[in-house]
Amino acid sequence: MRMINEWMGRLSSAILILMIGIIFYETLARYFFKLPTVWELEVAIYLMIFITFMGAGWGLKNGVHVSVEVIIQRLSTKNRRILRTILYLIALLTFLVFFQQCLSTTMTAYFEWWTSWSALEFPLFLVYMFISIGLLLLSLQLCVEIYEQIAKKDGG
Repeated sequence: MRMINEWMGRLSSAILILMIGIIFYETLARYFFKLPTVWELEVAIYLMIFITFMGAGWGLKNGVHVSVEVIIQRLSTKNRRILRTILYLIALLTFLVFFQQCLSTTMTAYFEWWTSWSALEFPLFLVYMFISIGLLLLSLQLCVEIYEQIAKKDGG
């Protein structure tokens, strides 16, 4: 699981560079050549969704998600592990519900062929599919984190 999330983090980083390039291109085209695009904003939004959800598991694996350390630092090592385990379980249940709902929306978008309202008419099931996959990867990484919290004998 850690390897998959590591690759998703790398892929998300590469897509971030692509997104920056697209926005840079749009800026040049619009302000210097007076040739704005009709696709840049929509594509940038879809890429940002991909980066956010596909990179979430990497963020959890590397401990870069936002957390409030003030409370956790005051606890003993054992209580810290217990609190983290409880919080990870709550997050896991939340993300599994979100995953189930998103997967249902993905299937509906696929079978009813939902597309964006723009000139691009992008198939929206792809967007929902990446959100679903990202939520699944995040949920699986949470399972790894829960296991590691329970299996720890010492340390924080």
